[in-house]
Amino acid sequence: MTPQNFTVEDAGRLLGLADQFLEDWESDEGKNDPECQERRSEWDAIRPVLANAPRLLAILQDALLQSGYGITAPIPEQDRYMVPAWIYSARAVIATIRGQQ
Repeated sequence: MTPQNFTVEDAGRLLGLADQFLEDWESDEGKNDPECQERRSEWDAIRPVLANAPRLLAILQDALLQSGYGITAPIPEQDRYMVPAWIYSARAVIATIRGQQ
């Protein structure tokens, strides 16, 4: 599995493991455990982002391609100060996901 072929279904399967962990914790000693309740709140907040990470990556890659600057193509020296900041940020995110940074 690579970032390029990681699907929403793959994310869902992996996130299901964390769901199950929290459900088990909540059904056992977690009912009255404030830490369990805090972790559930955190998980409920971040889970939708993680579940949609494959879609977000695809959108980001598409936006870079549509921008005309591409994902890894060198940016001409004369254009460097005209390129929107999001291009550099998006490229950095994709490079990190690909293990290139």
